[in-house]
Amino acid sequence: MKDIKDNLSDSFLISEFLNGDDEAFSSIVDKYQRKIYYLTLRFLKNEEAAQEVTQETFIKLYQNLKAFKGKSNLYTYIYRIAINNCKNYYHKELKSNPISIYDIGQLELASSNSPFKILKTKEDITRVSKIIDKLPHKQKTTFMLRIFEDLSFKEIANVMGFSINSALVNYHIAIKKIIKEWRK
Repeated sequence: MKDIKDNLSDSFLISEFLNGDDEAFSSIVDKYQRKIYYLTLRFLKNEEAAQEVTQETFIKLYQNLKAFKGKSNLYTYIYRIAINNCKNYYHKELKSNPISIYDIGQLELASSNSPFKILKTKEDITRVSKIIDKLPHKQKTTFMLRIFEDLSFKEIANVMGFSINSALVNYHIAIKKIIKEWRK
């Protein structure tokens, strides 16, 4: 039965879960757990913390799935929960021991238009990482979702809960601030 449910649509699995089928929720977890884990790992840079936040994400999803209205896809809804959990974890647990939450070394720098193609050394990567860490939360998150997760601006807007235009603006402001700080 589980193999069949892996291929079913999210809306069907949600419906089944809301009708009391916990196996349907297990299928949702199986479908998205790996993606959410790697998202949280990129934010928190700590495997244990990423596992904890991923687990909390699915616990919150389990508790709140009945509130999901289907205006976005389920993946976007889970992303939003995960990002909020990362933010809460970071502020609560890591405030006294700040860490870099971006692994700039994973950036895809192949694009000739990329302002990051100038990064050639570990020191450059560290410097840019520190610049990104200083960005306001919305700009950092928008930047991360665009660069690391390769989400469209529409998807970013859904995850972040704001308009597509806001996603574009936050991303471009982040890029401009990074370039400005780099040139100092």
